[in-house]
Amino acid sequence: MLRTKVKASSITNLTDARYFAAMGVEWLGFNLNPQNGSVISAASIREIEGWVEGVQIVAEYGREHWDKIRESVLEVIPNVIQVGENCGIQEMLELPPSVQVIREFIIDKETSAEQLIEEMENLDGHVMAFAFNFMGNSLTWDHLVKGIPFSVSTLEEITARFPVILEVDLDVPGLKACLSLSSLEGITLKGGEEEKTGFKSFEELDELFDVLMD
Repeated sequence: MLRTKVKASSITNLTDARYFAAMGVEWLGFNLNPQNGSVISAASIREIEGWVEGVQIVAEYGREHWDKIRESVLEVIPNVIQVGENCGIQEMLELPPSVQVIREFIIDKETSAEQLIEEMENLDGHVMAFAFNFMGNSLTWDHLVKGIPFSVSTLEEITARFPVILEVDLDVPGLKACLSLSSLEGITLKGGEEEKTGFKSFEELDELFDVLMD
């Protein structure tokens, strides 16, 4: 049993998918936005899905145009989609009832906690969770400790009110600090390319999962 829920993100291969599923993650995320890196096909997602159990499939669209998201959802048939500001409440209402939503916020050094809270209040009840993406602008846990763009205590106030999944670059000490947040919905860990088909080192991820399993 993990100490918090984990979303594996940017999965591109079966090796990653099977590793994360075996570790007990809640969600397997697959990037479907070309602007965010390597895109995986709907057919590949379905093939990988057939090899894993006990996980929810997340189609990661980010800031993709809504028309493309709507078309893709019907092809991929995910459990959850992760979307940015291009997907509002009206668009969410067009989704199949079985598809839940994670609303992603790209956090930068100028992000206002007050504005975040206001947007989250407006969306509350329409989404499953909110993803705070610090990685997109190379922000780390150390930035939060220094109050950039807001303090850890402010983040804790937000996680106490809303279901938040943190996407931030974490080492072992950072993960331990992150897990001290009250009511944290989960964290995101990234997948990556195989060294060769079926072979990949998971040494760094193993260290993080050791903490998550304590």
